[in-house]
Amino acid sequence: MNRYSTLKTLKTLKTLKTLKTLKTPKTPRTLQTPRTPKTPKTPKTPMRDFVLEIVYEPRTDLDDRVEGLLFLTSCRGCEIGERGGRTVVACWFDSAEERAEARAVLGEVEGLELEEQDRERKDWLELYRQSLEPLFIGRRFVVAPDASLLPREPGRDPIVIPQERAFGTGSHESTALCLEMLETIEMVERRGLDVGTGSGILAIGMFRLGAARVFAFDDDPVTWEIVPKNLERNQVPPGRIEFFIGPIDALAPSARFDLVTMNILPDVIVPNLPRLAAMLASGGRAIVSGIMLPYRDEVVAAARLTGLNVVEEASKGEWWCGVLGAEGARRASEN
Repeated sequence: MNRYSTLKTLKTLKTLKTLKTLKTPKTPRTLQTPRTPKTPKTPKTPMRDFVLEIVYEPRTDLDDRVEGLLFLTSCRGCEIGERGGRTVVACWFDSAEERAEARAVLGEVEGLELEEQDRERKDWLELYRQSLEPLFIGRRFVVAPDASLLPREPGRDPIVIPQERAFGTGSHESTALCLEMLETIEMVERRGLDVGTGSGILAIGMFRLGAARVFAFDDDPVTWEIVPKNLERNQVPPGRIEFFIGPIDALAPSARFDLVTMNILPDVIVPNLPRLAAMLASGGRAIVSGIMLPYRDEVVAAARLTGLNVVEEASKGEWWCGVLGAEGARRASEN
């Protein structure tokens, strides 16, 4: 490299260094654009039902004609009543246009008076929920379909069981009788079995009373979806209630329980009494319910043939519940 090239290179490097050190002038800070004020939310327009009332003198031929014509419309429901001796059919539509189409069809029938009404739509599910109240059963239990409905009352063992397809919410006399009988039996550190558990309410009741372990089963597959959810709702720790789908024969012949509950029907209870008697531990008890009063003697007689006697009994309305026991039964297995 000659001297001229070297000088040229040095000059270029110096220029670059100078340019690098020059500070780029800061862009003037732009004034912040004022925010556009939020448009206030428009209140929701309440949903409305478009009702068409059909009023006419009670006549069978008009009943049939109105029913047939409504079938051809977009009517999503009817309510039939009476006002001043005349038949009133209230029909619900989702839009005024659908109601107008139905009116045009029905308007061709002589003897019908048609009246239009716009009504605020009712949330029937919410109204149903608001009507629900907790059930106070016996001295110990309070049962509600949702935890939010449970009262803050000391001394009550809460059970949350919503209305679902499986039997057992506490509202039926047979279930209430079982829970009342259950609270008379010492369950702390005991083993329980619930035959035909349904919603799992009786198994949860045993857990609430201090049972060390409860087994619950049903032969209805529907309960497979429902019972685990109810155990979670009631904060039952894993292993405290063992649930399975199957028959009573699925239990080990050596299994022994301090308490067995069967809230089913006499046709199911009676054939299973021998197995039930064999499963009771020493001093164990069985609660049988779901039995209408006329069948009480039949169940009691069948129980005596297996060595079980009525220790306590009660009834509500037309339903009977009994606590059965026998001396000399074997002690509960710890397995």
